[in-house]
Amino acid sequence: MKLRVRKRDSAGKSSQRLLANASPDSKCPICLDGFNNVASLDRCLHRFCFHCIYEWSKNKAECPLCKHFTSVDL
Repeated sequence: MKLRVRKRDSAGKSSQRLLANASPDSKCPICLDGFNNVASLDRCLHRFCFHCIYEWSKNKAECPLCKHFTSVDL
């Protein structure tokens, strides 16, 4: 999947550029932002930002995507 990004310059003109590496796998499924300090769960191998999955695990001990039981060890 390729995404187009519109950018406005100081004169207000918009330009487009193509992002080749933008894919659903390049974003954290919890915060929907690019990965920051990637952590993967040991049972299902789903990837998240460490902070996101750490905060998630305080409420539920399961993967937010597939619901497999998991634990976050520091």
